Amino acid sequence: DEHVAKSRENASPHDKWMMDRGEKILGSWPFPLASSKSDFPNEQILLFAIMYGNSDICNGGLEQFFGNHTGGFAPETAEGLELINFTSASQVLWEAMSLFGSPYPREQMSRRETLPSLTGQLSALTDLYYESFSSNDDFDAACEKLLAKSMK
Repeated sequence: DEHVAKSRENASPHDKWMMDRGEKILGSWPFPLASSKSDFPNEQILLFAIMYGNSDICNGGLEQFFGNHTGGFAPETAEGLELINFTSASQVLWEAMSLFGSPYPREQMSRRETLPSLTGQLSALTDLYYESFSSNDDFDAACEKLLAKSMK
């Protein structure tokens, strides 16, 4: 429709890529995400994870992220954040994942069972996650750079 076309027209290159390829990556999503098990290069898998994961975290914090299916690819989100030099955000995410125990539960229902006991800790970590982005506003540029690298 017209609204979608206008939204796509104004989107950044990595957002357009996400619109085109994101559902295909999600639809072929193996756990764990390994480029050897996917039709997509590892950089594109990590780009998808950080864009989708960060969007969920920015929408409703780490509690929402871990309660939704996006929490299933938290390790790839943290790895991707590290790859684009968002080290502080990556460290916060690894710390949040550690609250769920080891091994990290990829299954959504397992995480949801644990979430009520973690609300306070996840709220504090969400604040730290947001603060890590306030000192580094080059997220879009970093995503563009990773996209360009993945297309070579």
